[in-house]
Amino acid sequence: MTTGAGVVGIVALGAVAAFGGDVVDRLPAQQPAVPVQPVTVTPAEDVVVCPGPARLTDPEAVGDAQFGPAPVGTTSTLRAAVGGAAGASLGALDGGGTQDLAASPSPDGLATLDVDAPTAGAAVTVLPGDGEPPRVAASVGSVTTAGDLRGLAAASCGRPGVSQWLVGGSTEIGSSAQLVLQNAGRTPATVQVTVWGPNGPAVLAGGGQQLVSPGTEVVRLVEASAPEQRRMVVHVESSGGLVSAYLQQNTLDGLVPLGVDYVVPGADPATDLVVAGVVSTGEAVDDPHAPQLRLLAPGDEPGTARVVVYGPDGPVTVRGLEQVSLTPGVVTDVPLGGLPAGRYGVAVHADVPVVAGARPTGAARSTRTCCTRSASTTARGWRRGRSRRWVRREPDRSPSSPARRPASRWPRSPSRRRRTTSPEPSSSSCGRTAPMVGSSASAR
Repeated sequence: MTTGAGVVGIVALGAVAAFGGDVVDRLPAQQPAVPVQPVTVTPAEDVVVCPGPARLTDPEAVGDAQFGPAPVGTTSTLRAAVGGAAGASLGALDGGGTQDLAASPSPDGLATLDVDAPTAGAAVTVLPGDGEPPRVAASVGSVTTAGDLRGLAAASCGRPGVSQWLVGGSTEIGSSAQLVLQNAGRTPATVQVTVWGPNGPAVLAGGGQQLVSPGTEVVRLVEASAPEQRRMVVHVESSGGLVSAYLQQNTLDGLVPLGVDYVVPGADPATDLVVAGVVSTGEAVDDPHAPQLRLLAPGDEPGTARVVVYGPDGPVTVRGLEQVSLTPGVVTDVPLGGLPAGRYGVAVHADVPVVAGARPTGAARSTRTCCTRSASTTARGWRRGRSRRWVRREPDRSPSSPARRPASRWPRSPSRRRRTTSPEPSSSSCGRTAPMVGSSASAR
């Protein structure tokens, strides 16, 4: 039977070889069921979302009609720049009120646009062209000269995502942290917020879920759900759409504003991180105003981290950084006192994934008006990019100075605020805030 099947197969192959050409020519031509038509595909838009201007939690509900927490307005500026072959516009989150970036680029090849007094968050929409890939960058800054928001806050704009880590902020008495969620997309997004503090994850009311409608932003006070967190890290996860998130942190020392700051997102947890732009003014090892590094291992496994500080001439020895213990879910601040005055970069090498950020410098002891500048280009900690702030030091509290009535004037619960006749600090005094800069470090 096997031999017979082989013979039949050979005969069949011979028939195809002998008549194959004629058989193929006699087959009918096959036409596709649906005609093929070329389609032009529009390149995907690139969207960059910017924070809104600094704002008070609730300027109307302060508990006293004669007290004004914001005696002057806030001056804000937004700047956007786009390079490459692209068309770009700047508008509101819902797509309204758009303005085109300059059609004629500047000598450096960038099309720029400055917007004074933006009232809310904005989105830069870039449509790639046929030539060089586009490059887009934007930043926003807010200046307030008096009141609870006195100071300067600046931040770079970022792209929306599904996971964003905000390393920085505090909800202890005297501090306010506003979490702002922005949805520049066309579909609603469900956001899950998780907050870690010095004692582990905080239990949030409502499970930490928030619905953000398309083209809107939602502002929530973190202290309303997670109070008394002296140091914290916030994680924002979204489903159904991409969102942008940032924290606005402002602090009061009794009656004296200590500045306002933005906390913007950066890289996800990693075992190798870099935080740049850590500034030291030569504080002592035990100085509470010395720079600090904030670490969090969000996983379930404990670990250790090795911290290396780099100065202009290479690594700088700082005792106690060779091995830093990491408790899972617990936010840890590592002091960086004892450094000579200057700017430094900090590298973190851990055996478990971590996020990190740094506070560059603390309160100054100068008696003149001054400016504190910090930079965190690759950092993901309290603030990314460059920023400057102008703030005042509180009045002299020496025995020879007039007595000052203590006050508990924190806006976490506006109804608790009381009007006071304590004198306003002199404009000639100066102090540097202690904002946490960078918002989680960038992974290498």
